[in-house]
Amino acid sequence: TSVNYEPFTVFFNNYNGLGQYIALMAPQPDNSMTHYNSFLVDDLVLDEIPNCIKPTYLTLVANSNTQNSLAVSWTENGNSLEWEIEYGAAGFAEGTGTRVAATSNPYTITGLSASSTYDIRVRSVCAMSDTSQYSNTVTASTLCGTITSLPYFQNFDAVSGATSVTSTTSNLMTICWTSLVTDYTISSTSYKGYPIVYSNSTYSKSKPNALHFYSGTGHGNEYGILPAIDVTTYPINTLQVEFSAARQGTYAFNFEVGVMTDSSNANTFVSIASISIPTTMPTQAYNTYLVDFSNYTGTGRFIAFRMMKPVAGSSSTYFQGNIDDITVSTIPTCQRPMYVAVKEVVHDAATVSWQPVGDEAAWDVVVMPHGVAANASVANSTFDTVYTVTGLTPSTEYDVYVRANCGTEVSAWSIVETFTTRCVPVDTLPFTENFDSYPAVTSAASGVIPNCWL
Repeated sequence: TSVNYEPFTVFFNNYNGLGQYIALMAPQPDNSMTHYNSFLVDDLVLDEIPNCIKPTYLTLVANSNTQNSLAVSWTENGNSLEWEIEYGAAGFAEGTGTRVAATSNPYTITGLSASSTYDIRVRSVCAMSDTSQYSNTVTASTLCGTITSLPYFQNFDAVSGATSVTSTTSNLMTICWTSLVTDYTISSTSYKGYPIVYSNSTYSKSKPNALHFYSGTGHGNEYGILPAIDVTTYPINTLQVEFSAARQGTYAFNFEVGVMTDSSNANTFVSIASISIPTTMPTQAYNTYLVDFSNYTGTGRFIAFRMMKPVAGSSSTYFQGNIDDITVSTIPTCQRPMYVAVKEVVHDAATVSWQPVGDEAAWDVVVMPHGVAANASVANSTFDTVYTVTGLTPSTEYDVYVRANCGTEVSAWSIVETFTTRCVPVDTLPFTENFDSYPAVTSAASGVIPNCWL
């Protein structure tokens, strides 16, 4: 069980007695509803009271959050009438944040960004060159705003996700995203907080986190809902969402992408696309999917992912999977191709295929040494969705990129696909290998074998 310690400071400047001992006491409970009173103490420091005493008990003023401001209050332990507040993105190092002078307590920090989390601390200013130590740190978030600029990207890696998916009743979700569960039929509340941000590098596309869905026939229907879109600037039917998804464990992952008018009301979900990842697909084999909303005619502002629980009596009793690396953008007039695949790989050639998204009819194909960005100057042009690249080096790792050529413009390059050419077949005998060019090793675990050997 984790313990959440909080810092406390006690000043004895008002004590007038003759005592020589400082003591900590846990009073006996005087309430029949409370039978025990216990606490833990650590990192105790006894020191002289400084000339400029630091503030204590910095807290967020209740219900003060707006999209652009946060209000805090504190206890002044000296006679200061001026303070310095430092704030910044959650986790910032002391002394590196934004500082503002305050002459009132409470104080409202303005000019903040919506949908953002900040750390805040305060210190007393006793004289021109005399300031106290900083108070405790408060972490608080501004209210959620709409998505007002695109592309919008989310990989869930900026939060501390759950490290186990055994069960959860809490909502572990990225700020301003919403988890919603409906039709939960069993008495246990396990899994009632899904979907959640799951922290496990094995099961995420970009490390370490992904959005995790898990439900059985007795659990609920799960919704992972993005922040609201500013539909005045970006009507939903002008947008597309691209993401990676994979099933997990022994279960299939069937889900939908849709739009909602109310993030708290599942009945407002309008399905746009259904995606099924069956158990015949390898577990945690991420594929990239693209859904456009050009046919949507409603008034919704929320893009959402929905996984319906398996139907009782069906062949599947559970669904489980992860979604990662979500990008919302406007639909381009020249769409980049999807589902690039490499097949028929030999020692000096490979066949590349892809699927067009729109009515594109011409493409550029580039094959580069692994890790090298696409170079349009060496692109090969084609009017077919299958292209064979020749002249490759045996036993070499390559990256392939494809883009649409729409005449007056070109699309973005496709997601990179990596492959390795095969070794040159042995066609002359005798074949000799004396292993002398490889370093000696002391154990099999650290050993190497000649290239093209298995």
